[in-house]
This record gives sequence, structure tokens and C-alpha cells, in this order.
Amino acid sequence: MLALLVSVGLNMAQSMLLLGQEAAGLDGREKLTEKLETPGGKNATDKIARVDLEGIIASTEEGGLMGMAVAGPDFIKRALEQALEDTDVKAVLLRVNSPGGEVTASDTIYAAVKKAAEKKPVVVFM
Repeated sequence: MLALLVSVGLNMAQSMLLLGQEAAGLDGREKLTEKLETPGGKNATDKIARVDLEGIIASTEEGGLMGMAVAGPDFIKRALEQALEDTDVKAVLLRVNSPGGEVTASDTIYAAVKKAAEKKPVVVFM
């Protein structure tokens, strides 16, 4: 009985933490933006694009389980296409912070990364 109470208490604490992060805008989702990591200015001709895959991999980008971030294949595909279209981008870094997710969504992301790697170097790190 004590183990059940401890488990319920921990689940409630985790839920409150996740809901608090979402309310504070800390849900882990970033917009498609360009960040300059090193000096060089906006007119730099040699860039490396960083794409962040954050959260559970799912076909829909709607809120995940208990407010967790969701990494949808459409977002990743758009980000990779944007990097490929920019002639100043010489390579792509794909940062993955995910516990995994749907098989179909993961396969769609894999196909997009493979297609991008045919045109520019892609490095994936976790």
C-alpha cells in the first residue's frame, strides 16, 4: 500500500512539474530560427544549420502526453528543406533529444534526413 501511495505521489509531482514548464513556456519546442553561434554576421557565406528534434516523435505536433514536447516529421522536413535551399548552408547538425515515438513518424524523419544527406553533409547527435 505504501508503494502505491509513493507511486501516485511521484506521478502527481511529475505532472505538476511538466504542467508548470508548459505554462512558463518551457515546453522545449523551438521555432524555425537561425542562430549565429560564432561571429561572422548575417552575411556569412559558410553556415552550418542546426535543427533540433525535441520530444516524443509523433505524427501530430499537438500536445504530447502530459504536456511533453512533440517532434513531428513535418517540422523536421521543413527545417531540413529550409537548410537545403539556403546556398550559404554547407552542412546540417541534427540534435536529437527524444525518448522515441511512433514508427511511421520516425521513418518519415529518417527518409527526410537521408534525402538531405544526399545533397549536404548531415551530422546527427544525441
